Amino acid sequence: MLFPTPEAVRAISGESFKPHDVFGVAALVLPIDGVRREAWSDETELSERLFQSYPRGAVPAPDAPNSQRGTYKTIDDAAPTRAQRCSTCIIKPGFSPCTLCMGTGAGSGPDPYARCIACDRGFVRCTACEGTTRVVACTIRYVNDQLFRVRRAIVPAMHASIRSCVEARIPIEARWPEEHAFDPEPSLVGSAYRGASTVKAAEDFHGFYFGDAIASCLSARAELTTGLARFETLTFAVPILWTVTGDRHDAYFFDTSGTLQHVAQG
Repeated sequence: MLFPTPEAVRAISGESFKPHDVFGVAALVLPIDGVRREAWSDETELSERLFQSYPRGAVPAPDAPNSQRGTYKTIDDAAPTRAQRCSTCIIKPGFSPCTLCMGTGAGSGPDPYARCIACDRGFVRCTACEGTTRVVACTIRYVNDQLFRVRRAIVPAMHASIRSCVEARIPIEARWPEEHAFDPEPSLVGSAYRGASTVKAAEDFHGFYFGDAIASCLSARAELTTGLARFETLTFAVPILWTVTGDRHDAYFFDTSGTLQHVAQG
């Protein structure tokens, strides 16, 4: 792992690198891959044949980030079902008015005696009961999965003229090495005598301090994952050397390829 120490930056930038003040800070890269699931139920009528062949059973649990976007439909076996007469084909049992000629049976051409090419005397076989006049009233459960993906860089409190520039330059889409992984979540440690107690996440990453980045990261993660059926995230730390020379602010960090990035005051 490369750290943007003053010595490392000077070795690359040259002897012109002579800042008045240097600060070692650490940003966090927060990637989230998840699934947002919406579910609703609807009462409907199915033909007896379709009811027997309709999908049943539990909908697969979301498996982020490998879930496929789509909609599942199953019969809700917990809801009551009943066989009854079809409520769609009331005018003519087993048949419904043709949607092309609106039940008139007449064609749309100039010939007044032409018949509709889509039906027989204005009616077609009922699609609800499939012509049997009998249906099963039941409840269908719909589940819609939408993939959720977000990448965010969270930079600790720095001078306003450089903070937003650093956030824009950190490669949030890149895959950071495992040695940059950092868990901002407080952990519980146990003792046989005192029980479990909360321990805050480390305030620094190899001597580079997070400042308010940890609290901001936890707040952003809680907000972004609210309502998700499932999500996966692995937070990464990015050491940054922040330098001040008079009124000038600069920042240096190594990207995922090991290249030193220099961010000048915006």
